[in-house]
Amino acid sequence: MASSAIAKLGLCPKYINEEPDIPTDVLAELKELEESVVQLLEAALSYGRVVIVTAAETGWVELSASLFMPRLVPFFNTRIKVISARSTYEYLYPECPRRWKVEAFNHEVFPVWESFDEEDSCGIPRHVISLGDGPTEREALINVKMQAMDACHGKSMKLIAYPKISELQLEVELILANMEHLCTHEGDLDLQITWEMLNASA
Repeated sequence: MASSAIAKLGLCPKYINEEPDIPTDVLAELKELEESVVQLLEAALSYGRVVIVTAAETGWVELSASLFMPRLVPFFNTRIKVISARSTYEYLYPECPRRWKVEAFNHEVFPVWESFDEEDSCGIPRHVISLGDGPTEREALINVKMQAMDACHGKSMKLIAYPKISELQLEVELILANMEHLCTHEGDLDLQITWEMLNASA
């Protein structure tokens, strides 16, 4: 969602229903990023279920999309579940923010698996893929993998923290270029996008 870049540019709304005044050059970057993110979400959905787990409050992802990337709104309305780990689990673990996403991952992964008959899986490991710019997504995925053991392939991709819009664009393009391998590789993956990789692809 280019949250850090948008915040750094002072474009975050200060009150409900505020329409941000987006400079023309920034708007062009956001439109290009929006197109790539649409492609990324479509590609991800072609491989399976997609869930967005955020540490922001409930509604923040949808609001941000409506203001800065409106073409994403239909995804969140009907095709992709958005969960606020904060709003859902903060009251249970008020002193442990790192636990919020762990619980959210557990709640989204294991009940879904249990809804399938054993014969449906035929012992084939399921693929659980986590993309995020913080350590908590990776920790939550590792927790799932430790519980599931050989029942799943756990795959983590760490993105760079606080990217500019143009840098996030490059990250999305890198993920898209490697989506098939990421989703079909029969094994665990622990990956990280680095500044060197972005500079090489720029």
